[in-house]
Amino acid sequence: MSRSRPLLAGLCVLVGAFLLADRFWISRHGTSPDVATVNVPPTEIPDLPVVPTVAEKSIAVLPFADLSAKQDHEYFSDGLSSGLIDQLIRVDGLQVPARTSSFHFKGQAVAVADVAAALSVTYVLEGTVRRSGNNIRVHADLVHAADGLKVWSQDYDRDVRDVFKVEDDLAGRVVAALQLAPPAAARTGGDRSASPEVLDQLLLGRHFLDPFNAAGLRRAVEAFREALRLDPGLAAGWSDLAYAEFLLANQWGDQGSAASGLDAAEHAISLAPDSASGYAVRGL
Repeated sequence: MSRSRPLLAGLCVLVGAFLLADRFWISRHGTSPDVATVNVPPTEIPDLPVVPTVAEKSIAVLPFADLSAKQDHEYFSDGLSSGLIDQLIRVDGLQVPARTSSFHFKGQAVAVADVAAALSVTYVLEGTVRRSGNNIRVHADLVHAADGLKVWSQDYDRDVRDVFKVEDDLAGRVVAALQLAPPAAARTGGDRSASPEVLDQLLLGRHFLDPFNAAGLRRAVEAFREALRLDPGLAAGWSDLAYAEFLLANQWGDQGSAASGLDAAEHAISLAPDSASGYAVRGL
């Protein structure tokens, strides 16, 4: 200890000398004696608009318009659009605005360039859906927003049970056009049903979630329960039911919904343990 004290004292002297020199000499005289210092009065710097950076690999999926004869299949066209968003969000390197952002323009006559500017995207996917019974006709356009030119257009005439194949094909065409790799993992069978009746109830339930009021949420719960009555093994239906029940409990204090929502989330996890949906709702 006695030998280290002189060294420690010497270090303290050196540090102290440097601090004093910095305070009283360097900071006042500078390191370059040839450069004169001038006191410039502060000036007002105007606030400049922030220009968002637009990624080249970015796309907004607008809600497909319902062109059915009675225009009573909006829930179906919205479901197709939402499904495409869910697929494209999983593509590495692709920026996709969330559903709430894209659906803000639903029913509005807005130019593609304005939509792209508002959402900071390079491409826009838009389309229409016509449904008659179990037959659907889907038209889609991929548009390059800067010049308004179509990259491609595609039409499908399919049975309603093939709607997921239409989703898969459209997502694949977008990914190929933007020269990206497809999603690493495809959706599992627990997310899909081959029954048109089940699909209708599932999409109706998701449609009723949008108004975000107690009456709409109760209608969503009814639709999800009907879908699960027809297809009890549909994991996505159980997680959707759990989410609707959670909203009823959290926003409107329905304690019965809290318990049944948790049970539904656990059931979704048991049916599809590799899917994030059940875990996410259980976390809520």
